[in-house]
Amino acid sequence: MKMLFVTSSNLATNPRLVKEITLACQMGFSGTVLQFCFQNWSDAPTKKIELQFPNFNFISIPATKKNVYNWFVSTFIEKMFRFFPISFLSVKNLSFSFSKRSFQLLQARHQLLPHYDWVIAHNPAAFYPAMFYSSLFRAKFGLDVEDYHPGEGNNLVLTKRVLQLFKVVLPRANYCSYASDQIREQVQRELKISDENHFTIINSFFSSEFKRAANGQGDRLKLVWFSQYIDYSRGLEPLLQYVSENQLQFELHLIGNMKYPFGNEAYLKALNIYIHSPIDQDELHVLLSEFDIGLALEPGKDLNNQLALSNKLLAYIQTGLLPLVSSTPGQIDFLNKYNTDYVLFPTNEREINLTMQKLYKDIHIIRDAALKRFESARKFDFSAISLPLLKQWNKS
Repeated sequence: MKMLFVTSSNLATNPRLVKEITLACQMGFSGTVLQFCFQNWSDAPTKKIELQFPNFNFISIPATKKNVYNWFVSTFIEKMFRFFPISFLSVKNLSFSFSKRSFQLLQARHQLLPHYDWVIAHNPAAFYPAMFYSSLFRAKFGLDVEDYHPGEGNNLVLTKRVLQLFKVVLPRANYCSYASDQIREQVQRELKISDENHFTIINSFFSSEFKRAANGQGDRLKLVWFSQYIDYSRGLEPLLQYVSENQLQFELHLIGNMKYPFGNEAYLKALNIYIHSPIDQDELHVLLSEFDIGLALEPGKDLNNQLALSNKLLAYIQTGLLPLVSSTPGQIDFLNKYNTDYVLFPTNEREINLTMQKLYKDIHIIRDAALKRFESARKFDFSAISLPLLKQWNKS
């Protein structure tokens, strides 16, 4: 089986794609990954991940001005088609107007193999190029919807364009996988789709990537949070302020690239708040076992943020940490559906103090239950969660 994965990101910034390639290799499949090179922190770990998949060829398109001609042409086309109303645009030009990377992905066709059985897209800018390649190669066409992209941000022009792109492209796919039930249900309502080939594949990981320490150590409750970037509007600010004022009881570790000027905030200078640079996923998943509480704090800043189920929440759960979560529908719906232990992070100062003091008081209870949580989370092993995906790939 030959597979072509198409993404507007790269391996280091798209763990979900890496898991799908891992599955494909486990099934004995081979093929190509069409991705981007950003000339930033993600390029080196992407190269390292590529070495894990000798059966796949990786084509990395410069996303910067390194190829001046390609960058200029794709930028010009993007800006030109944004002047046109949606009703005047074909699906191809609509995709170009949404993102210049859509045009760039199509320019790589001469580097591809002569045949593929499946073409699978990750991220909206890759949706039309993947649909085009599936037609070109007479291959089946799969889509992964990790986020509800029409509900991201406040740019109404892009919102309308990506929603129209969804309406045109998604019905043409052989299957669509979603990262949360809430996102799937929202898309199906919006597009009036009721199809068994639309299914949820949550953002869990392979259980073999995690280990659970026998018990926590130290007098302070250890909290952890990770993401690509550490910045404002990630839901962290109220907790950071509280932890910085309670240095004998708590310590907090933030893993990611610190953004300016957020790094200058006074509470980040507290001696019990530790900043770590990004690390490889395998190393991160082992490191998580050193903590007690995993932070899945979401500001609910837009509809997508409300509906999403983050990979960090699943990583905490699979490590056996107790998640401290925001009350967003995507997270709460999942946690309640699977009867998973969690603590709700409140929204006002008094309740934050009560919640955090209760957690500190229960430090030994939390640590003693870690192994039980770890064992219970084996049901989220991606090998089991991904069965609907494998069923699609194996269809004749």
